[in-house]
Amino acid sequence: MADARAPDGARWEDPRRLWKFLELSMTDVKHSDERNARAPDGRDGDPRARSRPLQTRPDASGTFYVGHEQCYGAPVLFQKKKDGSLRLCIDYRALNKITIKNRYPIPLIADLFDQLGKARWFSKIDLRSGYYQVRIKQGDEAKTACVTRYGAYEFLVMPFGLTNAPVTFCTLMNKLFQPFLDRFVVVYLDDIVVYSQTLEEHVQHLRQVFQVLRDNELYIKLEKCSFAKQEVEFLGHWIKEGKLMMDNAKVRAILEWKAPTKVPELRSFLGFVNYYRRFIKGYSGIAAPLTNLLKKNQTWDWTEECQQAFDRLKHVVSEEPIMVLADHTKPFEVHTDASDFAIRGVLMQDGHPIAFESRKLNDTERRYTVQEKEMTAIVHCLRTWRHYLLGSKFTVMMDNVATSYFQTQKKLTLKQARWQDFLAEFDFKLEYKPGRANVVADALSRKAELNIITRSMPTSNFLERIKEGIQHVELAKNLLKLAKEGKTRRFWENDGTLLTIGNRLFVPRWGTLRKDVLRECHDSLWAGHPGMNRTLALVHDKYYWPRTQDDIESYVKTCLVCQQDKGEQQLPAGLLEPLPIAEKPWDSVTMDFIVALPKSHGFGTIMVVVDRFSKYATFIPCSPDIKVDEAARLFFKNGQI
Repeated sequence: MADARAPDGARWEDPRRLWKFLELSMTDVKHSDERNARAPDGRDGDPRARSRPLQTRPDASGTFYVGHEQCYGAPVLFQKKKDGSLRLCIDYRALNKITIKNRYPIPLIADLFDQLGKARWFSKIDLRSGYYQVRIKQGDEAKTACVTRYGAYEFLVMPFGLTNAPVTFCTLMNKLFQPFLDRFVVVYLDDIVVYSQTLEEHVQHLRQVFQVLRDNELYIKLEKCSFAKQEVEFLGHWIKEGKLMMDNAKVRAILEWKAPTKVPELRSFLGFVNYYRRFIKGYSGIAAPLTNLLKKNQTWDWTEECQQAFDRLKHVVSEEPIMVLADHTKPFEVHTDASDFAIRGVLMQDGHPIAFESRKLNDTERRYTVQEKEMTAIVHCLRTWRHYLLGSKFTVMMDNVATSYFQTQKKLTLKQARWQDFLAEFDFKLEYKPGRANVVADALSRKAELNIITRSMPTSNFLERIKEGIQHVELAKNLLKLAKEGKTRRFWENDGTLLTIGNRLFVPRWGTLRKDVLRECHDSLWAGHPGMNRTLALVHDKYYWPRTQDDIESYVKTCLVCQQDKGEQQLPAGLLEPLPIAEKPWDSVTMDFIVALPKSHGFGTIMVVVDRFSKYATFIPCSPDIKVDEAARLFFKNGQI
């Protein structure tokens, strides 16, 4: 019988009540190691196998038996557990390769968390060597054989390493606890969480769960269980009264992670951090320099930008907020935003974040219009949180006024029609919210340096100068008049200034206004003298004026710092000399080819010969892969020599 004690810190209305319950429920549950499988290690030189001889011989409890005339065999090794003991691992890759995969779905971890949103009392039950409590089908034992220096041994119970082991165990647990799932029990493999709103309910729920375990002879590991707690650790997270928090031990491991030196190490780090991405605002934007290193045929180059992204990820993991778990009785809000590089979204209830979502835009999506980028963000977020939003009324907040008219738009492109077909599944309302009010999602889609321009540039003095310029520049003054009268959809008036698509501020050609913006986005300490494309992205993020690209190209090319400090990226040009003046017709000619033309009489390429003296041009049809000797023959045949 287990020595059941009340958990530390728990406050019981009647301590004797739970004591009695646990005593009754656990009387028949064994806690010895008799059912643990003990398998030999396949490497004779492994010191752990020699130091633990009892684990390298047939198990006395009957978990293994000696096989004869084996046609199967897999090597073994040991892995250290958290408590210092060793876990037997068998390399079943060859067997898994020829195994028909069981497609039974394992529960999504995020869905399991959502079920715990309203609970206040939790108990976590861990099965003792859960896989070893499932019997191998009679006749299939030989397939599980492992080869050791003491011979070949076969499992009578389900070992770790089989490709269908997780889904088999998941099927068993779901079948046993089917009446309790989605009511007061959450099961993920061998972890069972019982949750309740009151302590009285919790006692009854525990009684039912233990009855199922006792009826099916499933044994628990008491030292890994916790009962009637108001917060519980589950799948690397801590859950407490509708709040979801990261596990401090996992956070500490991320903070102590050393900078990777090769792709496998980087992939391991990103995989670890990605598990907590729902806590990280703007994860895709922050991790972009690191994920770029994982691209196919990408040369490993750990730059300063990569190191900054690595440090930034570790920093945000240590400071991100506590998330609330979804409550389907309350309305949802989806805040989305898009920038030139990424799309972002936040799922919220009562002003508290439930989950963050972000991803980089691919090359095609970066060429979308501002409205298409905003719609891409909305579609992506609704697809990600479909299990929350389907069947619920919710509001989508965006900072692009043109996008807010999408639901009433009469003419749709094929791409917009596909979006509309997907959005028709949901019951939602699009609501325009200016960028300065939609601060949560807007901050997610902008990198840190983009946020600086948002805070530092539009000062009251700068805005006053813009208002003054609008009143003195005839074009800007007319635009403001049209915006006030509602005769243009590209611009709208905002406190004496003009805003355009993307909530960008129109900068008139007045005084040094445009030059001041360029100076801030290129020369400032935070900008760091970027190239033309990067400067253009920084300016376009918050400002607009006609022919911006031409102004930026001229400004960057004449930047003294850039000309002095940035080296030439191409080979120096050769010495340029003028050609001698031709003295008579056909004394000097030039040749070139016009290719990829529509075929006429079987030809799609034209050789053009121009006499430099008279400028007389001759057009000769030819093949695109013409050789030198053939070109010479055609020249002499069709020329005027």
